[in-house]
Amino acid sequence: MPNTFKATLFAILDATQYARDRSHRKEIAAAIAPRNFLNQPVEVLEQVLTGVFPDGLGNTRNVRTGSTSIRSRTTRWRSGSSPR
Repeated sequence: MPNTFKATLFAILDATQYARDRSHRKEIAAAIAPRNFLNQPVEVLEQVLTGVFPDGLGNTRNVRTGSTSIRSRTTRWRSGSSPR
């Protein structure tokens, strides 16, 4: 079913492009919060997706999200070493 595959692929690409824009993150949080998806409070999902959250000490933290590439998160082992 090549047409179904193509339609699904383009839907995923469109959704990722939409989600990449930080201004849409609150709207996405509201869409995935209901019981039939994540069943979580909208406020919590907004904090996770936007990177703005209270730190428990009376301060509001603003963490950049979505800008770390996979390559920078990958640990590279030197030859002969092993993970701990």
